[in-house]
Amino acid sequence: EPAVVRGRSWQFPLIAVSLVAILAAFWHRSNTQAAEIDPVAQLQLAESLLVQGDLDAASAIVAEVDPTHDAMIPHRAWHRVLIADCLVARHAPIETASAEIAAGIADAYLEASQAGAELSERQRHHLAISEVNANRLEDASARFGGLLDARDVGIATDARTRRHALMQQALLQDLEAGVEPAGLAASVNELLAEDPGLAIESWAVGFRARLRIREGDVSGLVPAMIVDMQRLEGAAEQSPGVVVDWAELHVLLGHA
Repeated sequence: EPAVVRGRSWQFPLIAVSLVAILAAFWHRSNTQAAEIDPVAQLQLAESLLVQGDLDAASAIVAEVDPTHDAMIPHRAWHRVLIADCLVARHAPIETASAEIAAGIADAYLEASQAGAELSERQRHHLAISEVNANRLEDASARFGGLLDARDVGIATDARTRRHALMQQALLQDLEAGVEPAGLAASVNELLAEDPGLAIESWAVGFRARLRIREGDVSGLVPAMIVDMQRLEGAAEQSPGVVVDWAELHVLLGHA
């Protein structure tokens, strides 16, 4: 029996080596799998590639990420932001994007925001432009309103211009739809309260005249318009680059 034991004793080191090899392989496999599903590394790489202008590579990585994976739970907002940013880059300039594409961009940013992402001024600007293209005009106007004091002067200026254009568009639609005068007057005052500039101030004079003509309230309208037009003329002399639609105002004056 001792001879038998001695005969098998050489197998013990081999078994031990095999166990060590198995454990090492398992450890390597576990770490490899962990690296493969590391969402932070993937999202950081995608973000870096997007900044460098490699849109295709960034989009491919973003598409490979499984948003339902447990490891992605803390990073879903980031993932949605990158989806939206990739869409913006692919369909630039987004002002010409189709309604379907624009809705996809807007939804991605909104989902990211709802998941806790803090969108940058530029991303909020892209969101608002996409909402316009997706015909979500009220949301877009409010979004542009939130950018009027943006730190980026270019974004603030553009948001101001786009918001005021949307407000004018909404007022004209409401005028045609027969919305009651008090509501329209309040909306005009809201627009003018944002100090939109001489061109829109002159437009507001014409709009108020249209409203009074629509309602048949023309008593005293002519002298009121003359006073407003004289005021505008004086202001226009101080702002030679501003275009005032004098022709329209004179036409309305003739109908008053």
